[in-house]
Amino acid sequence: MVAFRGVDAPRILKEEFEIACSLSSTYRLLHRIKLSWLAPRPRHPEADATAQAEFWQHLDCHWLANSVFSSLADIMDAGEMAWNRFATNHHLIRSLCAVAWAPAAPDL
Repeated sequence: MVAFRGVDAPRILKEEFEIACSLSSTYRLLHRIKLSWLAPRPRHPEADATAQAEFWQHLDCHWLANSVFSSLADIMDAGEMAWNRFATNHHLIRSLCAVAWAPAAPDL
């Protein structure tokens, strides 16, 4: 994931628009144009870290491994393709997401 930090804004303003701006002025500008911080989504207390790790390992091993990407757009495209393949494989979703307290639904 690429993060945009407040300290990046003065550099971008200087490089792209040839505007020199202090960090505090940059924060005021960002606030004025209604840009705000995005907080990460909190973790659910019952989230299963093992199941999440298995999911990402499966995605990486089967659809993203041994790949060389020439640009960020290529990485994003590969991630989207891997997600779409995963999302359409209902059996795989059931096998990775099965929990003891929630019985699996019958096959569709």
